[in-house]
Amino acid sequence: MLELFPLKALYCQTLGRGLMSTRTSSAYTDSTHLPPHNLEAERCVLGCCLMDRAALLSVITRVRSDDFFHPPHRHIYEAITGLFNDNIQPDYISLTNALILSKHLNDAGGADYIAGLTNVVPSVRNAEHYCSIVCENAQMRRIERLGKEMSSFAGEGKRTLREILDWSSNRFLELLEGRKEKSYSSISEAGAEFGRVYSESYEDKSLPGIPSGYSELDKLLLGFQPGNLIVLAARPSQGKTSLALDFAREIATAGKSVAFVSLEMSQEEIVIRMLCAAGQLSSYKLKQKRLSDKRDSMGLTDWDRLKIGLDALSSMSVYVDDTSALTLTELRARVKAIALEHGLDLVIIDYLQLIDGELGGEFRVQEVSKISRGLKALARELKVPVIALSQLSRNIERRQGFGKVPQLSDLRESGAIEQDADVVMFIHRDVKDEEGKQQYDYDEVEDTQLIVAKNRNGEVGWVQLEFLRKFATFKLSTEPAKRYSRD
Repeated sequence: MLELFPLKALYCQTLGRGLMSTRTSSAYTDSTHLPPHNLEAERCVLGCCLMDRAALLSVITRVRSDDFFHPPHRHIYEAITGLFNDNIQPDYISLTNALILSKHLNDAGGADYIAGLTNVVPSVRNAEHYCSIVCENAQMRRIERLGKEMSSFAGEGKRTLREILDWSSNRFLELLEGRKEKSYSSISEAGAEFGRVYSESYEDKSLPGIPSGYSELDKLLLGFQPGNLIVLAARPSQGKTSLALDFAREIATAGKSVAFVSLEMSQEEIVIRMLCAAGQLSSYKLKQKRLSDKRDSMGLTDWDRLKIGLDALSSMSVYVDDTSALTLTELRARVKAIALEHGLDLVIIDYLQLIDGELGGEFRVQEVSKISRGLKALARELKVPVIALSQLSRNIERRQGFGKVPQLSDLRESGAIEQDADVVMFIHRDVKDEEGKQQYDYDEVEDTQLIVAKNRNGEVGWVQLEFLRKFATFKLSTEPAKRYSRD
């Protein structure tokens, strides 16, 4: 099993973002044990706000009052933001008057201190750099404070380990995500970037997204798009995990990096499935240790196919976390840890309903809604497609004829899944006999429909597949799709 420690990884990532670049002000020594800060940078930030309107706007969007270490600086900044909200340009007169009215002039260091703020600024053009120093030191102090709080919780013995880890993971994620330096872009900038990317992809005719490995599916989706939440749903034993692993194998074979979070199957089971699919080896023979030396129609023995499968796996960047009973917070932390260490192009989660909630069983619908929103947020944060497997409601089993084809309303436990997903795909295969009993033939190829029921940015339709149960893998059918719909 791939060992992932979300708290440690997130802690290291936060430190690695350059927060060590500015240390305690030279006015202090390490022996004082003061938290990280830089008083000169704080004064420069305040001075810039008083000297230049553009600098003020830049600071307001990046810095909060609690980012300042020195209490007088917090009072000054709160007065500056108050003036800004009242559409008044802060300067020495307006600022000191605001502090007098709020009875905080003395707390802010007095009028003489405020008058000297503009004299310490080397260059207003460096306002953003001064902001970075202040914000980075503030993050360092928050990390230090969080460590002390974690230590205190552990020592008190009043909380369970799970409660402490959940709380800590949430706090670290908040620190890790932080505040964006720029939360907007002009339509002209966005248009220029789109034009650049489109021109590059047009020249080589590549898909805008990551190819799935199934050309007919890519015609509908144009590949798996970065930032998209893709839901793959089906009733049990229809092949959700097999198809998801096929996606992972095809994409990893193309040189991409994939995280596979399995809340249902062990790493060994996943390895066996991927190995057998890659080598076209019977999983039953492999598990029963009945590999044969007899050569098949391709001139290969089972041992040859085992080697082919192992060689294929050895070159894949697929990272498996098979920890069961993860909460959404833990799952996000673990995926981000993988992204930090290895980089990611795709995330697959098997499956959505097994993610632990934090509200209790009676609030399961609300929990699933929160989970689906969290997975969509994860896709946008990492800028990669996230494929979440999902169960379907049992109601589908009670319908007859064409009514047994899955619909969006069949998604189990929450309509929010349908709303949050950019793409919803169903696996449909009717393999029942006249008495309604499931019939599986281990050696037969089973006709399967992959139904794209929702595609926020493109076509919907059906893709005809064949399921090779013996190898636990799907392949495109040579037959056309049996039905297409633009419903």
